[in-house]
Amino acid sequence: MNSRGFCRAEYTWDRDGNLLAENYYGTRGEPVNTDLGYAAAVYTYVTDSLGNTHTVTEDRFAADGSRADIEGSYSYRRCSWSDTLRASDEYFNASGRLTRPTGGYAQCLSEIVRSKNEVTITTRYLDANGKPLIGSEGGAKIVSVFISYISDGKENKLLQKELLGMELSTGAREAGETEWLLLTEEIYGTDGNETLGAKHWHRLVNTYDDHYNLTRVDYYGTDQKPIMGSTGYASLTAAYDAEDRLIKVDYLDREGRLVKMLDGYARITYTYYSDSRLHTERYYGADGNPTM
Repeated sequence: MNSRGFCRAEYTWDRDGNLLAENYYGTRGEPVNTDLGYAAAVYTYVTDSLGNTHTVTEDRFAADGSRADIEGSYSYRRCSWSDTLRASDEYFNASGRLTRPTGGYAQCLSEIVRSKNEVTITTRYLDANGKPLIGSEGGAKIVSVFISYISDGKENKLLQKELLGMELSTGAREAGETEWLLLTEEIYGTDGNETLGAKHWHRLVNTYDDHYNLTRVDYYGTDQKPIMGSTGYASLTAAYDAEDRLIKVDYLDREGRLVKMLDGYARITYTYYSDSRLHTERYYGADGNPTM
C-alpha cells in the first residue's frame, strides 16, 4: 500500500465532471481507511439558474461502513442554496452532532433578503455550541449588499475583474443573465460590534458607472473615516474608454493622494488592440512618474 494507506482507489463522476463517490481498498480488495480518516465518500449537488454546480451533501464512511469518526475533521456536511447564494453550510460528527473542523466553523448561516434589484446577505459563523466565531473575512457577522443588472455578456467585464483582482459579482456569463454586483460590505465581531476585518477595514463601498463598471472602491474604519486597508491604500479609482475597457487605476491614501500600495506602484494604465486584447500595461509611482 502507498503512504496514504490504500492500494487502489476508485472514483465515480457525473457527466459534468462532478465527483460523486470515492472508494479506497487494500491489497485484498477490502475497504480501508486512508490518511484522510475515511474509506469512502459520497457527494450530491444542485445546479443554479446560471448553470453553476454546488455541493449539497458530503458523507464520509469508515472501512466497516459506519459513518467515519475523524478527529479534527467531520463525518458529513450539509449545504443549502437559494439559487446562486449559499444559505447554510454545516458540519457534523459521526454521532450527528454539529462539529467544528480544525481551523474552520461548525455552521455558516446566511439570511438572504431580496428586493427588486438588491439583495442583502447577512452571514454568521458559529461554533458547535452555536456561539459566534471569527470567519475568514475577520468577522463573526458579515453584511453584504449586492445590486443587480442584466449582463451584456461582454468579455471586457471579465477582463476588468481579472485586472482589478477583485471578485465583484455572482458570475453571470451570458447576455441577458442577471448579474449581482457587490455594493457594500460590513464586518462585525463576536460581540456584535463594528470591527476591522482581515483586510483591515470595517466597511467597503463600491461605486459603479451607468454601464456598471466599477469606478471606485473606498475603505472605512469603525469611526466611519477612510482607512488604509491591508493592501496599502484607502481608495481605488478606475477609468474606462468608450468600449468599457479598463484604462487606468489609481490607488489613493486617506487624503485622496496617490500612494504606492503593497504591490509597489500607485497607478497602472492599460492599452488594447482593436480586438480588445490587452496590448500594454504601465506602472507609475506616487509622484506620477514611471516606476518598476
